[in-house]
Amino acid sequence: MPDPLEADVIELVENRTGMSFSRGRAEIAGRQIAARMRELGLERADYMLKLTSDAAELATLVETLGVRETYFFRHPQQFELLERRVLPGLAARAARTGVPLTLWSAGCSTGCEPYTLAIVCAQVAARLGPFPYRILATDISRLNLEAASTGLFSDREVRLKTSPNLIPVYFSREGGGSWRISDRLREVVSFLRVNLVTDVLPTGCRLVLCRNVLYYLSQEARETVLRRIWASLE
Repeated sequence: MPDPLEADVIELVENRTGMSFSRGRAEIAGRQIAARMRELGLERADYMLKLTSDAAELATLVETLGVRETYFFRHPQQFELLERRVLPGLAARAARTGVPLTLWSAGCSTGCEPYTLAIVCAQVAARLGPFPYRILATDISRLNLEAASTGLFSDREVRLKTSPNLIPVYFSREGGGSWRISDRLREVVSFLRVNLVTDVLPTGCRLVLCRNVLYYLSQEARETVLRRIWASLE
């Protein structure tokens, strides 16, 4: 288990972000906190003082402690349900009214989920006819958002085993072994830094994906975030 100071730091992060650290994750976080203190050359009490007075350092620590396991179509049954059962009706309404369908990926990490949503929308449009749509992607991590905005992904992230035919349609090979998402999908995805617990949330969305981020929150934070998201839906 982390020592008392590291436990205090973890509690501070939990309170500010809603993140939850199980015993295993807390031990890893404790080591990451200790490494950060060594990097800054600060004693434990001094580091705690810095965290409570320096928002930038707290944000840096949150970046360090964040989990970045993500890839395209991470939950394939969820996206199949969206494509076949949920999106057709929403797409028809958007086509009829001309009002873009806004979908929100809350806790988008490095961009796999919102771009997966964009692919699914493009597939629906190809099958049923064009409709206006946009994808809003938010995350608490600036590093994640910077990575997502490049539109570049590794082989590990582009693991479309169930739909390999989608790769040549929506990706192109780049130097260094990475994949670039198509420009037409990048045009419909916008990125924004949002703390789901404390910040003003986007409004006007018809559908929100938040499964991945809820997994890392405490029960109390989950309930708070779900209430806030529900209130923000159109």
